[in-house]
Amino acid sequence: MPFALQPITESFFGEAPMRYTIDVEVPAAPDYVWSEFTRQDTLDWCLALKQVTYTSPAPYGPKTTRTAVLAPGLVTINEQFFLWEEDAQAHRYRHAFYGKVCSVPGLKNFGEYTEVTPAGTAAASSGSSRCGPVASRCRPSSRRRSRPRRSGRSRPTPSSTSADPGRLVHVGMRKELPALSSSR
Repeated sequence: MPFALQPITESFFGEAPMRYTIDVEVPAAPDYVWSEFTRQDTLDWCLALKQVTYTSPAPYGPKTTRTAVLAPGLVTINEQFFLWEEDAQAHRYRHAFYGKVCSVPGLKNFGEYTEVTPAGTAAASSGSSRCGPVASRCRPSSRRRSRPRRSGRSRPTPSSTSADPGRLVHVGMRKELPALSSSR
């Protein structure tokens, strides 16, 4: 049975009662990092996720939908992007989504904000860098999963993009329902 979640706006990322922020410099160009976040079956290296599939056709933007299946496959979240900005000339990218429907009860709101900028630039989010338990399980492993890529989309390789490293800011948050609440 699906459980509806409440939509959020960008301001919720600063107000959420539970926030996990990851702010790292990535040894790859921002354009390449963004291409990894916006390809079909994105985040296939993330051990906390079984599968992430865009359910809207490209090109992506606000109102794009996606389905995420958390490992080992017991939780599914249908997501909708409400913010999507790409400035390829400045190598600055960001998007944000909220969970629309979850396959298990217990969440009132869920969303993530991702920003990719050239290294050394200020991020839009503020506060100290923190990493929550789920995020710490999402570190790329030394070897990729053996699952083949199903996308026919051509992606740039790190060597074909600019030499400047990218900066990634990722904010994930959720708001749980009170333990004794009778509502979904």
